[in-house]
Amino acid sequence: MAPAGCRCSRTRRSYVDAPAESGWAREERLRFDEDELVNTVERSDAMTKSGLTYLKEHPGWFARSRVKKLADLVTPLSFFTRHHALGHYDETAIGGPFVRKWTSLWAVACPMLALLLGAAGLFSLRDRRGQLLLGMVIGYTLATSMLVAMSRFRVGIEPLLIVCAAVLLANTARERRPVAAASTLATWGALLFLWWLNWPEVWTVFREMVCR
Repeated sequence: MAPAGCRCSRTRRSYVDAPAESGWAREERLRFDEDELVNTVERSDAMTKSGLTYLKEHPGWFARSRVKKLADLVTPLSFFTRHHALGHYDETAIGGPFVRKWTSLWAVACPMLALLLGAAGLFSLRDRRGQLLLGMVIGYTLATSMLVAMSRFRVGIEPLLIVCAAVLLANTARERRPVAAASTLATWGALLFLWWLNWPEVWTVFREMVCR
C-alpha cells in the first residue's frame, strides 16, 4: 500500500476501452464450434474476420486504440522500473529509499532523452540515404507497434536513437535547416502527447518506487 500523499492514477480509459455494449470479445474469450473450426488456421481466420468486422463498425475506437499502442511503445518504463516498483530489489544495494529514488529517475530519464535527442538527430542528418535507411527501420517498428506494443519492443530501435543523438550532439555548431527544425518540433510534440497519454500508468509504477 502506498503511503499517504501518493495518489493512485488510472489509465485514460477512452483510449483503450471498447464502446459499451459493443459485443467485443477478445481473442481469449472467443469460443468456436469444434465441429466447424477444427484447427488453428481456421480459428485464426475466424478471429481475423471477426476483428475486421468490429473495426469497420467502430473506426473511432480503432484509431484511439492505435494511438495508445504508440504510447505504450514510447512510454519511459522498463522491466527494471516495474520490478523496482514491485520491490524485487529491496534486499539489494539499490533497494534503499534514496538509491531507489534516483536509480528510478535515471531509468525513466534515459529513454526519454534517447527519444528526444534521437528524433532531433535523425532529422539533422545531411546524408539522405542514411536518413532514409534509419527512417525505414524506425518506421517499421512504429508500424508493427500499431498491432501490439510495450516499451521492450522499442529495444530494436534504441541503438539507432543513440546513434542519431550522437549525430545531433556532434553537429551542434551547424546551421539548422527550417524543415529539420519543424520536423523535430512536431515529433517532440507527438512524444509529449503520448507521454501525457500514458502518464497515469507511468505514475502508478513510479509512485510505488519513490513513495513507499
